[in-house]
Amino acid sequence: MRRYKRNKKNDIIIDLTSLLDVIFIVLLVVMAGQFTASKSQENTLAEQQAEAEAMMEEAENNIAVYENMIDTMDNVNKYIIAVSIAVPYNKEELHKREIKLLAEGNELKSFPLVGSDTEESFNEFKETLEGFIKSNTDSPVILSLNDDDEKILYRDEKAVTEILNELSGKYGNVYIKGNLSEVMP
Repeated sequence: MRRYKRNKKNDIIIDLTSLLDVIFIVLLVVMAGQFTASKSQENTLAEQQAEAEAMMEEAENNIAVYENMIDTMDNVNKYIIAVSIAVPYNKEELHKREIKLLAEGNELKSFPLVGSDTEESFNEFKETLEGFIKSNTDSPVILSLNDDDEKILYRDEKAVTEILNELSGKYGNVYIKGNLSEVMP
């Protein structure tokens, strides 16, 4: 018997044409997808940039308005004096309170209210406030009691209100923020 040797080279035929076609088609689809994605990213980026520029312009306008307001307030502060009076208390220590007299953002003086005998502190407060008003007779003085009315005891509010109403009636340049005379009889 004779053995035949098979020629393996002739038996296997690989056709790469269709494989190359598929690879090129996939490559073409991926590149088209990248192009579309980059275009949408550019559009999104352009929209975000336009939005950021609009916000920046609005912020610059707001800054200009606020600077103008600050300049106006500085000019107003030259002619009008605002005085704030705060009488805060601590719920745990009702017997220890104080009157804070603030003008132009600075504390002028603090008057301790200790215990129930506070008449001396209220008199000192009245004298100090009256002295401040007398030293500024050429300008209107606006008196404001506590911005947060919940942090003041009724008895303290009543005593301070009486003093403010008295000084407002005594001096023509003194005005009270809000109408305290209607709040307190």
